[in-house]
Amino acid sequence: MEIYIQRKIKADAYWIDGTLSIDGSIVCATLENAQYALPTGRYTVSMEYSEVYDRKVPVLVSQNDMSVKAVIGFGNGVYTQKTGTVIVGEEHVPGLRINSFRTFCKLYNRIMKSICRGNKVFVIIE
Repeated sequence: MEIYIQRKIKADAYWIDGTLSIDGSIVCATLENAQYALPTGRYTVSMEYSEVYDRKVPVLVSQNDMSVKAVIGFGNGVYTQKTGTVIVGEEHVPGLRINSFRTFCKLYNRIMKSICRGNKVFVIIE
């Protein structure tokens, strides 16, 4: 499975809005903290436990530099965002996501199904 994150708007110095798509279909909106945004590139996805979220979350690891890591998580806006997190949800206004946890759960289930079927999951950030 290949997940694409296409960045749209870098607003001020605080956040970057984007869209997440799978197989050419837009799934949800994304939000990243501009200060901690991941470099563009290809990332391998694995499921790991996060103390911050107190659950397993998708972890992105750069294929070029294994020390570059981030998670796909949930939250409403850039101010609730943790370092190295891509927040998913529905875009309400630039810099704010709604229904984030519900969106996260749907995406989490799709990723888990793919991994359970023995497929590798990648995220490409453009």
